[in-house]
Amino acid sequence: MNSLEQQIINVEKNFQKDISGLDTKIDSVKNELNTKIDSIKNELNAKIDSVNAKIDGVEKTLKKDISSLKNELNAINRTIQVMLIVGITLAPIIYSIFNKYFFN
Repeated sequence: MNSLEQQIINVEKNFQKDISGLDTKIDSVKNELNTKIDSIKNELNAKIDSVNAKIDGVEKTLKKDISSLKNELNAINRTIQVMLIVGITLAPIIYSIFNKYFFN
């Protein structure tokens, strides 16, 4: 074997070592990225859960407020109906009193 062949063999061995080292580094980076991705996924899922909980809270509050407003509107409608009934009932009586005492 001559010197040139030995140099070629040495270069090939060095390339194989370099390739093996690069493969190890690639695997390490891949594992780190997967770990970071999993961490980010967990953080996002936690934030999504938090936002969903807040949305549920707002929804419940809005439903309570809407229910309360409906009750208030029903009470106001009843009050107006009573006032109309009283007004319609008392209007002829008041008219006759005014007519009898003030216009004659």
